[in-house]
Amino acid sequence: CGAIVDQKPIVMDVVNVHVVRSTPSVVGELTGVASEPYNLTYRLAKDATMYMTVHATPNLFGTGGLNPIVRTVVPGQPRVGEGIPNGTLQNGDSWNGRYDNGNLAPPGVYLATLQCYTNDQYGFDLSAPVTRQIALDTLQFTDIRVQPLTDLSTSLAVLGYMLTEPATVYIDIYPPGTQFAAIDGCKSSPLNNINIPDFPGASASCQDQDPQLNNGAPKNFNPQFNGVASPLLRHIEEVKDYRRAVINIWDGRDMNGNLLPDGDYVFVLYGALPSQNGYPFRGQGNDRRIWSTNAKSGFLTIARGMVTISQVGPSSTVIGSSPAVAGLDPFTFSYTLSRDAIVSVKIFDQNGTRLVKTLVDRDQRPGNFLNRERWMIPINDQGLWVTSGTYLVQLTAADPFFPAKVSTTTATFPINLFRITDVMTTSLLTGATDVVTINYQLSQPMQTVWNIYPPGTIVTASTATWPPCDSLEPGGTCWQVTCNGFPVAPLITIRGLRPGRLRITEYWDGRDRNGLFVQDGNYVYTLTAQSTTTPRYFATDKILGNIVVARGSIVFPIFNVTATPPQLFNTSQTISLPPYDIEYSLTRQSSVTIQILNTSVPPSVVRMLVSGGVRDANLINREYWDGRDDTGQFVAPGFYTVQAIAEDLASQLSSGSTAQQTISVNPLRIYDVAVSPLRPDVGTGLIAYQVSETMKVSIKIFKPGTTFDRNGNPFPPERTSLVWRIVGVRPARTEISDIWEGKDEKLTIVPDGNYIFKIVASTDINSIDSVYGNVGAGAPLAEDLVIAEMPVVRAGSMDPLGDFTGNTILYPNPVHTASANIQIYVPIQSKVSMKAYTLSGEMVLSQDFGLRAADTYVEYVWNKTNQSGRRLAHGVYFFLFREEPVRGEKTPLQKVMKVLIP
Repeated sequence: CGAIVDQKPIVMDVVNVHVVRSTPSVVGELTGVASEPYNLTYRLAKDATMYMTVHATPNLFGTGGLNPIVRTVVPGQPRVGEGIPNGTLQNGDSWNGRYDNGNLAPPGVYLATLQCYTNDQYGFDLSAPVTRQIALDTLQFTDIRVQPLTDLSTSLAVLGYMLTEPATVYIDIYPPGTQFAAIDGCKSSPLNNINIPDFPGASASCQDQDPQLNNGAPKNFNPQFNGVASPLLRHIEEVKDYRRAVINIWDGRDMNGNLLPDGDYVFVLYGALPSQNGYPFRGQGNDRRIWSTNAKSGFLTIARGMVTISQVGPSSTVIGSSPAVAGLDPFTFSYTLSRDAIVSVKIFDQNGTRLVKTLVDRDQRPGNFLNRERWMIPINDQGLWVTSGTYLVQLTAADPFFPAKVSTTTATFPINLFRITDVMTTSLLTGATDVVTINYQLSQPMQTVWNIYPPGTIVTASTATWPPCDSLEPGGTCWQVTCNGFPVAPLITIRGLRPGRLRITEYWDGRDRNGLFVQDGNYVYTLTAQSTTTPRYFATDKILGNIVVARGSIVFPIFNVTATPPQLFNTSQTISLPPYDIEYSLTRQSSVTIQILNTSVPPSVVRMLVSGGVRDANLINREYWDGRDDTGQFVAPGFYTVQAIAEDLASQLSSGSTAQQTISVNPLRIYDVAVSPLRPDVGTGLIAYQVSETMKVSIKIFKPGTTFDRNGNPFPPERTSLVWRIVGVRPARTEISDIWEGKDEKLTIVPDGNYIFKIVASTDINSIDSVYGNVGAGAPLAEDLVIAEMPVVRAGSMDPLGDFTGNTILYPNPVHTASANIQIYVPIQSKVSMKAYTLSGEMVLSQDFGLRAADTYVEYVWNKTNQSGRRLAHGVYFFLFREEPVRGEKTPLQKVMKVLIP
């Protein structure tokens, strides 16, 4: 009772297969179906060699044998155990639904057997087999989608699906109402007998059919309608990929290409793939196929219906903006068809009872496209222009394959062909415009008439006919146009044929029929138009209004008188010369008179430039005055008034205007005067100047220290003070340069000093003496009396001997006068002496002039006497002029001159 028993647990160390799971692959997105590969997972108690086989099981008809092995998935390969203790490791293998020959297996329930073995110190250990059933439906259809054929021209019936294996897909299409009846002698319904092989005693209807004798269909589904066999309308056969969405399309036509009418057509969808493990097709052992287990059926609907027409959209041309007007040609009718159709487009009256125009008569038009029909010229079928009003457009579209299917739509639209729009007027205003304008736009080319009536005219338009009295030009008897209670005629009528769709501008210059300017006022106008079509129509717009004529007085917006500034070369003085530019403009066309007045009281006319000349408005006019009077002579210097008088031309008005400007006039000028001194490096002096007109010029150069009175007379007198003169005709407004070499009229050089010169000029060539330069009495001289200085600065002689010899003279020689003038030039400071000798050498005269400064002259008058004061006899004498320098020069200067006393 108290014995102790030692116990130990019994440990079973065997290999086995457990936790076996079989999972198929799912194909499809909407409806998933089981397909290969089948994944098998399992655990082993310990590492072992594994065997996995797939066995075929007997089928419904007992033809499969007793579980033969069709595929060895794992042929004795090592696999790991689940691990000890508490192991979780598992193994996995898969079967791709194929036999060992590599071909797909036919549909059926297969048996997978899993068994393993191992060896240990106790010997060989084999596990008990574990089996799992695997249901394989090799070829299946899933995710079937159907899209009907609708009314669009590009619409197709679409059958979409997904296959579990790549296969040849068959689609048989039958008429609406087709059903598939049972076949006598067959063991299955028609849609489920696809994979059932031929068996002894089976009906011939269960057999596979020759596709060539069954319009390409390899199977017979016994299609019937009301007990009568239904024809196969269309057979579609195509190889399709697997495990992705694929489609087949049907264009709604039968095998002969004929369009089929609307209806719910019945389709049968099935497929087959080649496999040596399949069933012989029509007893052909070399043509074995695995078919889809069941054929899928359903509706492929054709629902074209009537040709759908979008609402026809009439549109007209629009012109103008103030206001914009519509209802104009060309007219466009836009519409869209759901598919190609036979179209007719017709225009009717508003009630739709009278045909006006046939635009399209049973013409083909495309679908899914914006079609446009245009009524370019709004004429009816008889070629006549239609009247304004409301019209109806009718569009019919017939199915080209089913003509009885006709769709119709209508729309109304307005027509108003003859319009006037964008009417704008401008008034005639002083300084702004010299014409009245009316701008408008016509919808068609029309004959237009613009009538302008006097102020106060009344036009009855709102309750009466238009145009007034049904006439473009009613004249003076129309009761609709009155002034002061009586019919009135237009002051002026502007008429003409005007184009359509363009901006038209008419002008009125404010004149009546007689060409006279009308008075200022508020004038009434009418604008009417009539078409040039057949028949003719009046424009429907009632255009009347007022235009203002307000000229006022003539105005000179611009009136300027500008002198001509000459080009200056030496000075920057301000000077104004003729011609004078008279620039002016007028506010309207006028008769213009322009005259030059002096400033006397009362002023008198010295020059008439323009007398009654016609000048246009708003233009820059120019007249020129050359500074002369009516006799062609230059006017005297002074102030003058340029006066412009403008008067209306032929007019009922009397409103002149005057503009004037006073100017300073000095036409004869000597200007731009400049002096260049005489320097030793130049050797000449220069007097530069200009004259305003071509004139004869006299320049006189006087000794230094000469003065002038108010009249320009020199002191000392000219006979003793004049050194040099320059006389000649000079051109106008050109730079003139007169040169002086620094010599007097004896051609001897003058001493250094500031020499005075005077310039006078005259347009009268004969008024200035050409030799002496003296001015005649009453000569027309230039206003300017130029008196200026010419510096002579040699700063000593550069050639004392030459200057002494050349400028020491005795004149006249021969001495035929009572006395002779002797001039001795002293170039350097010297003692000057003179002696005279006879031919025999006897000295008859000796004169000592003493010490003289440099650059001076010794002037001496010799009365032909000797040293004793007696007159010398006739003959030839030698005069010796001698200068002895006193500042260290070595050589004296002397000159011998032969003198004859006749």
